[in-house]
Amino acid sequence: MDESLFKDLTTSRGIKYHYFYSPPTDVAKPVLLLIHGFPSTSYDWHRVAPFFLKGGFGVLVPDLLGYGLTDKPKDTAEYVASKVCKDLIDILDFEKVEKVVAVGHDWGSKVTSRLANFYPERFLAFAFFAVSYTAPVTVYDYQKHIEMSRSILGYDQFGYWEFFAEGGSDKVIEQHWDSFHSIVFPHDPLLWRSNMAPLGALRAWVQADRKGPLPHYLTEEDKAQQSKHFLRDGIQGGLNWYKLMVDKPSLSAEDDKAIPVSRYDISHPTFFGAALQDQICVASLGRAAMGKHCTNATIRDFDADHWVILSHGEEVANALTQWVLEEVLKE
Repeated sequence: MDESLFKDLTTSRGIKYHYFYSPPTDVAKPVLLLIHGFPSTSYDWHRVAPFFLKGGFGVLVPDLLGYGLTDKPKDTAEYVASKVCKDLIDILDFEKVEKVVAVGHDWGSKVTSRLANFYPERFLAFAFFAVSYTAPVTVYDYQKHIEMSRSILGYDQFGYWEFFAEGGSDKVIEQHWDSFHSIVFPHDPLLWRSNMAPLGALRAWVQADRKGPLPHYLTEEDKAQQSKHFLRDGIQGGLNWYKLMVDKPSLSAEDDKAIPVSRYDISHPTFFGAALQDQICVASLGRAAMGKHCTNATIRDFDADHWVILSHGEEVANALTQWVLEEVLKE
C-alpha cells in the first residue's frame, strides 16, 4: 500500500488514529473498511488491498487502537467496542464515506460485529475472516468459557488469553519476540492446539525461547514489518484487548448491554471466510454462529490456518469482490 496515502486523524474522544485511505475510482463501488486483529497492523491487509484498488473499490485500513502508529491508551476501559467503533465512524465521517462494507479478521471481526450492532445504518454489509460474527455478550466469565471449550472441542480454546492478561507478559513477549512470533504465525497449524490454546502453554513456549521456521506464506520482510512497531513501542496496547475480557469482563458486558436485542441478529448481507486449519477459531463454530444470527449469510471455506488474509490474499479478494458485486450491490 502506498505510504503517501496514510493519514493521521484525532477522533472525537481525542485518540490519534493512523490509517490508509484511497477513495473509489469507480463511483459505483463502495469503500472496504479492512479491520485487522492481534498482533497486527494495517500491514497485514497488504496482500488483499491491492486487488480491491485495481478493481475500483475504495479502501480504508486503520491501525486499530493499541497498534502501529495509532494511540495506545493504558486504560483498558478505552478499548470497549462502543468507543472503538465510534472512532472508526469518526474516520468515515471525516473522509465523507457513505457506501461502506466492513471487513474484519481476528479481533477485527469483533469490531466489525459491533459496528453491525451499533451502526447498522452506516454499512452496506459485513464480512468476517477466521472469526465469525459475534453476538453481544452481556455476561462473560473467562473460566467458564475455558470449561465450555473443553467440553465442545476437547481442549482449551483461549488458554493463552490468561497469559496475555497477566502483568508483565508484555515484557516476556518482547524479550522473546522471535519465539512469540514463531508460535503466533506457526509453520504447522497444529502447534496452536498443543502450544498456544492450552492454559500455560504459550507462556511455557515463550519462556523456553522455542522457535520454529516461518510459515510458507511469510517472508523475512513480512516478519520485519509485523515486528517493527511492537519492538519499538511495545505490545501492551494489543494485549489490552485481552486484559479487558479476562480482568475486566464487566466493562465489555456493560458495553454490550447498550445494544438493543433487536440488533443481535444481522439482516444485512454477511460473508464468513472460514479458515479450515485454524485450531483456535474453529470453522465449525463460526459457521454455527453465522447460521444462528445472520439471515443473509454467504460462507466460503479456505484451506488455510488463522492467517488466511496473508496466505490466501488473492483468493480472499476475489471471493469478497464476487460477493460484493453479486450479493451486496444488488440489494
